Amino acid sequence: MRNNPPSFNALCNDLEQALQTRGDAWRIASLATLSNNRPELRSVILRTLDIDKHLLTIYTDRRSEKVNQLIKNPECALLCWCPIRQQQLRLSCIATIKFEQNNVWLTLSANQRKDYATIIAPGRPLQNENADMEIGFSAQNFCVIECNINHIEWLRINSDGHLRARVSPEESQWICP
Repeated sequence: MRNNPPSFNALCNDLEQALQTRGDAWRIASLATLSNNRPELRSVILRTLDIDKHLLTIYTDRRSEKVNQLIKNPECALLCWCPIRQQQLRLSCIATIKFEQNNVWLTLSANQRKDYATIIAPGRPLQNENADMEIGFSAQNFCVIECNINHIEWLRINSDGHLRARVSPEESQWICP
């Protein structure tokens, strides 16, 4: 007989530990949004997790398309895969965009701040291979995406049989892999 499925808090604890471990595969997730009823997918770096509030944070450039997409439709999904664990996390979330996050901005290194310093918005055509930067404007380009986790689907790949569970703060249940 199978054990109980993992709990929401157990999976969040595992994810929080991964976010604190440099190089852990779960730190990089695929963020799915909608644009004109078409899916858009990109890689993002998960920054922090507040387990009590069920909030994951992502840093981004406020001029990026994902920000506009999440303002129009805050429903999104995050997918994390770890080949070492042979585990996948699929998180269903509601996103909120937080502008003017000076308290977070001040914690970033000078190198991290450069990610938000391009004069041209992310995804726009360049005149040459290098994007011109204006460090003085980088803080105004920075924002935080807070993803409120509604539920998680956990999948473990195993030659003895895959396991899959759907978990929320209220309940956990095994589902067919």
